[in-house]
Amino acid sequence: MAPTDPEAALRLARLEDRDGNKRRAALETALAAHPNDATLLDAVANYRLDRGEAWQALELSRKARASAPQWVDPMLTEARALDAVGLSARAALVRIDAAKARPDLSRARRAAGGAYRRLGRNDEAMAELKQALALRFDDAEARSELVSLQLERADVDGAVKLAG
Repeated sequence: MAPTDPEAALRLARLEDRDGNKRRAALETALAAHPNDATLLDAVANYRLDRGEAWQALELSRKARASAPQWVDPMLTEARALDAVGLSARAALVRIDAAKARPDLSRARRAAGGAYRRLGRNDEAMAELKQALALRFDDAEARSELVSLQLERADVDGAVKLAG
């Protein structure tokens, strides 16, 4: 029996985190009851990515993104899936699009900063990472990546100041 509310179904699936088979079954049951719910589609896509099923995860994350175009989680899941199937340049573009769609979210800015860095565009990477820190001062990943960029530029004073 599947819960009638998609959020309740997702919570039920998350309770089954110790047994992978029960978690998969709960996610699949919830998705069967609510096939167009972006949250559930994204959760199943992440589950598939964790299991190495990147192509299925890519398909599910694209459905989730189509269902909720301004929600950043399916964008970042799609980027992870694109990386997993070997489409790294496209993944970088999706991460940059996520920051453009939601410039108010630190994790979107951090993802865009990492994408710019992988593309060799260090100035844009630093700008995005600084914005991520401005949005969320305790973002350790953004801070670490920004420190690395500053050290690559031989800006030891700036790196030490950022590292605290």
